[in-house]
Amino acid sequence: MRILFLTFFLLASNQSFAEWKYLKGSIKDDDKFNEIKYEKYENLYINNKVEKSKLELTQKKLSFKITKNEKKGNNCEPFLINTEVYKDILLDKMYIGNECTPCIDKKGLCGRPTLISHFKTREAFDFFKTLDVPETKWHKELEKEGGKILRMDDYNSVYRSIHIAFGNREMLIIESRKVEYQDKIYPTYTVAISKYNTKYREILTKISNFTDIDDKNVIKQIEILFAKIYDALENPKSVTINNNEAEIIFSSHKDVSHTKFQSRD
Repeated sequence: MRILFLTFFLLASNQSFAEWKYLKGSIKDDDKFNEIKYEKYENLYINNKVEKSKLELTQKKLSFKITKNEKKGNNCEPFLINTEVYKDILLDKMYIGNECTPCIDKKGLCGRPTLISHFKTREAFDFFKTLDVPETKWHKELEKEGGKILRMDDYNSVYRSIHIAFGNREMLIIESRKVEYQDKIYPTYTVAISKYNTKYREILTKISNFTDIDDKNVIKQIEILFAKIYDALENPKSVTINNNEAEIIFSSHKDVSHTKFQSRD
């Protein structure tokens, strides 16, 4: 069987986040961390029919008393942890690490994403079948041929991704999946480059084709980074990548010229 991994780039831009509405009275702040809940309604494919359903997103970050963003007029969070659910079913666990830089159009500091990671469950794809998502098509094709989509962690993720900023408005994208076919397990890692039109990497303008990662040393380093992110999701904190780690990961793509992690424009 030829296993075809279709490109499915999942990056929550400011535009998509704007679709979420603040849930009144949901702010919680314990002087260490701050949690805010949002909601939106989407047409989901559930129980063989399409239903307009409520999704909830909980965003966790450092307490306002630590960042003092409101008093200083800043708009920068060192990290954000987003948890998207339908009822009690997890759809996506997301980690965002930011570099705080002077805002372009206002005073204070704004966060520029330097590390983004998604952990998506099977339901995150199955519930959105009506959107004609390539990943869902691939799931169906694989299972029709006797294959299985395997979960990879305690979140029951079937799709994991890491996005690392580099150079001038670019990001390295790494995707991870695991399948079973004919009693054999196939963990896969693919890589691509995305380009944006602003230094805050908000609007995607171009993405390269994905290629396979076979180098065991690179895969080992990717899993080390995933382990750091898992730890930060459960014990909220900033995730750091040193130059040596970044050089190994960036070697996964032939067109990446890495000079310094989190380089400024």
